[in-house]
Amino acid sequence: AVELFKKLYWWRENMLDYVYSTAVNAHLTAEPMMRAMAIEFPREGLDHVDTQYMFGSDYLVAPVLELGARERSVYLPKGQWESISDKKIYSGGQTVTVPAPLDVMPVFKKIG
Repeated sequence: AVELFKKLYWWRENMLDYVYSTAVNAHLTAEPMMRAMAIEFPREGLDHVDTQYMFGSDYLVAPVLELGARERSVYLPKGQWESISDKKIYSGGQTVTVPAPLDVMPVFKKIG
């Protein structure tokens, strides 16, 4: 548990600048920090993608919702996406199945 806490705390500390700037943007523009996929990518017809969301404009978050699941299907919009857990690069415009062990939540950073 201690090693997992250290890992998650490291992620939190390294995301503070992004979280702060996203919060300032939300205050100035009234855009929510957590956004439905259809809001961020209106031309891709993603209104059916309801179990994942964008955190700001750069991070796609796909929580694991099934008890005991160790993988997760994620729709990646068009473009290039990097998994923050293993740095693997994925091409968007498709659904991918990614590993989701107990200590990893699938989160992808938009490249570019």
